[in-house]
Amino acid sequence: PVSHQGIADCRRKRIFGKTLRIGYFGSWSMHKGFFDLLKACGRLREKGCTDLELHIYSGTAKRKECFVRNHSGFGQGQLAEVFDGIDVLAMPSRWPETFGLAALEAVSFGVPVILPEYAGAMDLLRADMRAGFVYDGTVQGLEETIRKIYDNRELLAQANAAILRMDMDFSYERHVRQILEIYRKVCATEK
Repeated sequence: PVSHQGIADCRRKRIFGKTLRIGYFGSWSMHKGFFDLLKACGRLREKGCTDLELHIYSGTAKRKECFVRNHSGFGQGQLAEVFDGIDVLAMPSRWPETFGLAALEAVSFGVPVILPEYAGAMDLLRADMRAGFVYDGTVQGLEETIRKIYDNRELLAQANAAILRMDMDFSYERHVRQILEIYRKVCATEK
């Protein structure tokens, strides 16, 4: 993945409390999976998962569900504060996006991510799939993934530990080297 030069390695061992704090960044769009996430969290709440909060960071109006914590948008200088306020970042997009910069930022702060299996940000997890949580892209799959984390917070600690072990070199130079290596392999097999 290629990112701008503003991604710094701020990983640290995280402490997870009684309440599962799920973060969501962005608009209330169907294609971003916002309503899938809202539905999954609502269903879990109805099933007795009362120590669950959905922290929504958006410039949109406020949600009124009892498990929602509304926040305004934020700037680059507030990333540490934002990531300190969540345990896991949900990126439930229905659209197979090429890459999510928010996933890279989350990992750079040691925060695991929840991703559908077709997300481009899966590239972050390929080195160690324990560094995040993958689901099948359905509301049911998202709900089951969150429930698994809710029932076993040790999974968050394991994901954080995997993130701490990851190679975090996302420089442009490394990206170019990786692309050149792919071309060399393709050209070698074509001969």
